[in-house]
Amino acid sequence: MNTSTMIALSSLAVSVIGTLAIPYMNSLYKKYKLKVEFEKFEELIHTEYIEKMNRSIDTYSDRTSNDFRIFLKEVQVRLKKLKQEEILYINSENQFKMIRLIELVKQYFEIMSKVEYFREQTIEGMIEQHNKHIEWKKKEFKKIQNIYNEVKTDYLELRKDNLILNLNDYLSLRHSEFHEISDMIESKRKNGL
Repeated sequence: MNTSTMIALSSLAVSVIGTLAIPYMNSLYKKYKLKVEFEKFEELIHTEYIEKMNRSIDTYSDRTSNDFRIFLKEVQVRLKKLKQEEILYINSENQFKMIRLIELVKQYFEIMSKVEYFREQTIEGMIEQHNKHIEWKKKEFKKIQNIYNEVKTDYLELRKDNLILNLNDYLSLRHSEFHEISDMIESKRKNGL
């Protein structure tokens, strides 16, 4: 091979590599930028809602239950507003993923609300029963936290969508078990046992 052929082949190789490398580098940069964008959004959601919920659960008691209920309502309103008035107008490839995250967090807070508003069948003068109910709620809140943490990635990646529904069934079952015990105690009290 002569020198001019070698130069032509080298030039062709550089052109081909350059032609392939530039779009590939642009694609990598775009993916990185989208990933960072979503991670920032995810951190915002985690900081503003999930961490605050975790602290509220850690300090949950009979005295803090009203504040907890107010917090639950406020968060649900803020998440709805975030989705309807802000995220829907973002021009980003992450928009769908952001909406999925908001929906998951909304469901998380709705389920927490269901646990918080489970009717307590407290028997007058039975502080122990009331305290058991508060402890039951705290345990359920912790279980829901764990389920949320387990579900989150799969939910965002569209691999799972039914665990939240199963969680609702689970909570109904757990609540009915708790109230069966409450009803049994109430029945014994009425019968003078």
